[in-house]
Amino acid sequence: MCHCNYCCAYKQQNSFISSITILYMHRIKFYSLLSVLCLSISAMAQDTIADNNFSLPLYLDLPGEMNVSKGYKELNVLTAYQNFSEFNYYRLSSEFAFSPMNNLGLEIEVPFNLYSLKNESEEPESKIEAVRVGGMYSFSNMKRKKTALAIGFVNDFEFSSFKEFGKPLFEGNALNPFLAIAKIWGDKFSTVFYTGPNFHTSFDEHNTQTEWKLNTTLGYKISKKNNFINVEINQSVYKSDWQTTIRPQARIFIADQWSVGAGISFPVDIEAAHSGGFMRLIFSPE
Repeated sequence: MCHCNYCCAYKQQNSFISSITILYMHRIKFYSLLSVLCLSISAMAQDTIADNNFSLPLYLDLPGEMNVSKGYKELNVLTAYQNFSEFNYYRLSSEFAFSPMNNLGLEIEVPFNLYSLKNESEEPESKIEAVRVGGMYSFSNMKRKKTALAIGFVNDFEFSSFKEFGKPLFEGNALNPFLAIAKIWGDKFSTVFYTGPNFHTSFDEHNTQTEWKLNTTLGYKISKKNNFINVEINQSVYKSDWQTTIRPQARIFIADQWSVGAGISFPVDIEAAHSGGFMRLIFSPE
């Protein structure tokens, strides 16, 4: 057996590449079936692009906007706080979203997770959570019905904690393909629902766990400027275990290109989790 650093590094590299290859090969069938479904629905809905201003979620936001137009750009910063029984959780995230063509939105995000201990129990380790990349394509826009359908994905290349940073650099990968449905009811009310599986792979343990994510947003537009108030409901299901967080929120424009979103978090059935809050500062250059 060789104990040299070169051989160890070579084996780790091969292990990382093998994990990534296996992960994405298992997803090909899923994307193929989803593509066939989307093409079928798109063929039945041939309306032109509409300026539908849906009240989109502010906490777990989508990559871009529904029916996004070419040239769209948005830069935002999120800060969040969550109180747990044994520690406090702080989140800081910066995100850039843009649209290279009509109906296609792309984003890149870098979130940080920080924890402060309340007692002598072991706390989660602070870390740069991931490099997060995502995309969403609005494949069906039914203008007369004020309804839009989109498919998308969010992929997290998960970093190791600060203590283990670089040993290895990435400790896992999470892939979340989703289907999104948005509809405007009358002039002011709207709903946005998106759902899909989340495939989480641990490079150290060489296994993949699958959970389902369901996110629902009920919105009310309070001005022509697209100020709104929402109730965002974030749910995840792993086997028979459901976790739900309700986030009342609002977004208000404070200048032509600047808006602020803020909300409160109420965990419903998450053990040891208490209320929290968040704020998002959004810059949308024309």
